[in-house]
Amino acid sequence: MKGTVLGFSAESGEGVINGEDSRRYKFTRADWKGETVPRVGAAVDFESSEEGKAADIYPALSAFSGIDTSGVQSAIGKVKSDQKTMRMVGLIAAGIVALLLLFFVIVPVVQGAIAGLGSLGGGGQTLRDGQTVEAVLEENDSQSESRRYDRYTFRGRAGETVMIQMTSADFDTVLLVGTDVDESPSNPLGVMVLDQDDDGGLGSNSRLMFTPPSNGQYVVLASSYGRWDEGPYSLTLTEMNN
Repeated sequence: MKGTVLGFSAESGEGVINGEDSRRYKFTRADWKGETVPRVGAAVDFESSEEGKAADIYPALSAFSGIDTSGVQSAIGKVKSDQKTMRMVGLIAAGIVALLLLFFVIVPVVQGAIAGLGSLGGGGQTLRDGQTVEAVLEENDSQSESRRYDRYTFRGRAGETVMIQMTSADFDTVLLVGTDVDESPSNPLGVMVLDQDDDGGLGSNSRLMFTPPSNGQYVVLASSYGRWDEGPYSLTLTEMNN
């Protein structure tokens, strides 16, 4: 018969089993065939008697009794180890992606932003209608005939006049407009000058009215009248035909 241990006293060596027939059967330690002390709630198989006694009591076999679970435990340990490994691989992959983003996305964007900040230097930008560039004529700019130059470009349309203004509180400004040509010893800046102005603006500032002879890209050189002059300046391009 099957039953459940209701109680067992280690001192007296006596206990009670509730049988599957809902009757209670007394037993002694001598009737217990298990390797450990009877545990309350443990399922058991036993022989019953009319006198209400239980004999030959064995712990009931579970569905997994006798199965070697060492392989299962080993597999569980391997899964946990693999999970840690995957987490490490994930962290490494995330780090690699972050580095790729840094070098191929963030750095170029930052470099482009820096290149567009006139306050960090000058030149290299494309001028657009109504745009004012704040820049600095400084030591590392292009040089020719003891003067420093910042180079800009703009798209000109044949017959449509543009006004270019350069102002500075630090030096006497000079503006030159032209087109690209091959650099040479006699023309180290590689620009064929089409027009220029020294003080067409207020005071020592420059203002140049230029009408492109044809459609295309034109070059603006921002410079100074004095030799090796340096300092901040503003440069503005305005389309007069709009």
